Amino acid sequence: MDPPEREPRRALLRSSDPNWLRFGRTGSLIFLIVGALLIVAWQNSFIQAAGSLDSTYRVSSKLNGYYPFAGVRFFYYLYYTGVFPVASEDLETSAVWSQEAAERSLGSNPKLVNELGVYVRTGDLAKIFLLYPHVWRGGAPWEASLMPFNRLLGIASLLALFVSLSLLQHRLLGSILILVLGSNPFQLWNLYAVNNVFAYATPVACLMLALHAPIILGRWKGWGALLLAAFAGLFLATVREVRSEPALAAIPVVATYLFAWGGWRRRSALLAVFVLSFGITSSVWTNYWDTKFQEAHRIVAQAGGIPFDGTWNSHHVLWHAVWCGLGDFDQKYGYRWNDGVAFSFAIPEVNRRFGTRYRLPAQLGFRNYFLLDYHTPRKKYRIRPETLDSYNIVVRDKVVSDVAGDPLWYLTILGKRTLRILSETPPLRLAVGTRFLDLPFSGWWILPLVVALTLLRRWRELLLLAYFLPASLTPLLIHSGDGLTLAGSYAHATFAFLICFGLSWTGRSRACPASPPDAAA
Repeated sequence: MDPPEREPRRALLRSSDPNWLRFGRTGSLIFLIVGALLIVAWQNSFIQAAGSLDSTYRVSSKLNGYYPFAGVRFFYYLYYTGVFPVASEDLETSAVWSQEAAERSLGSNPKLVNELGVYVRTGDLAKIFLLYPHVWRGGAPWEASLMPFNRLLGIASLLALFVSLSLLQHRLLGSILILVLGSNPFQLWNLYAVNNVFAYATPVACLMLALHAPIILGRWKGWGALLLAAFAGLFLATVREVRSEPALAAIPVVATYLFAWGGWRRRSALLAVFVLSFGITSSVWTNYWDTKFQEAHRIVAQAGGIPFDGTWNSHHVLWHAVWCGLGDFDQKYGYRWNDGVAFSFAIPEVNRRFGTRYRLPAQLGFRNYFLLDYHTPRKKYRIRPETLDSYNIVVRDKVVSDVAGDPLWYLTILGKRTLRILSETPPLRLAVGTRFLDLPFSGWWILPLVVALTLLRRWRELLLLAYFLPASLTPLLIHSGDGLTLAGSYAHATFAFLICFGLSWTGRSRACPASPPDAAA
């Protein structure tokens, strides 16, 4: 324990529980059970009212991360035969949905294809597996939706965080976090009411924080944490196969291992195991998709359909998104948040640099962001520019050249994005069902909080808070418009920390003894 004269300074910001929230073993068990039941019932009130939830705070309808029409058609053959990606262009919900019909269709069907629109070529293919919970709970395969999985993810992430922090004697912080995160209108709408994938960043962050809180708070100092690091790598590499943004939770995870309790050998071992697990899992997924594609290509060809022989992306493309995203505040160098503008710039340059003859349509617009060229001689599967290596090289070179040539311009954009991230957040809300109360609070409060934690050397609390920051990296580094800043949950975490610290400060004379000093202190 620190010397008496230093204790008041270190006790100013304490996240551990006050005495009135300290229970014995029986009391702790009751608190956990009752709290978990209340969380489930509370979140179920939103699920029951899904159609009436506040839809104000959501991403633009122009953005689509799932394509449900194509998803269900691919799921038909995956569910009944295990084959993917195979779909039928003439499959309707009125068709016979059975294993026998699916297997018969794979034997002979000139309408079989390996791609519908851009569903496969945009990558993140593991999202197809998220449709299984729909049928496991008795839903019809032809109506398969992501929402049963989304709802399970939302509730499970809140329960995991609540249980983890409660067991670590941070019940007050955990309870406040759950109240505000579980009332977040962006999360509620996009998890419980919409068939899409835009709200996974915060639940994944909660799950990762629940797992790593014992390391951060110094309660798990043994080498058993290596198993946790291995699981975290496996989990986040799998998450990346669904959507890239939630996998950014790897950043605070790595920070946790770098600043964990113990010597450099233990920290290095944790980081090495995590990186190795992430890399191996990613490689396994790559081999899996390659094998599935080869099988699906052969089946479509044998059935008389048209197999897809073109290129596809494993994950959502980076440089195309960065190029378009740079137009969120100005068009000084020709950037706009518009696929067609990017294609119109890049394709002529691709032809000049690589000797190709790709052709753009006379008019580029919604559902027409394809070249006039095809991947197959039978004029099927028009080429999507983002899948071309040459296209990605051209847009990357343009971005790098402009940023290097005018760094002040780029820093100005980052500054404007930061201001938007701090200003445009979902409201801090306490809600049940369709009823809610908005509390006056601003995302700007995170700045004095971080300064105070740094000055007081509260490294553990900084690490805890860091888990809620990666959700705001996409609007910072890619594009800040179209409601993308609303996915961030750092403001809700900031509020929870400030309330917890305020209560601990006002009652510090009655608070429990300070937890062990930080490893880095």
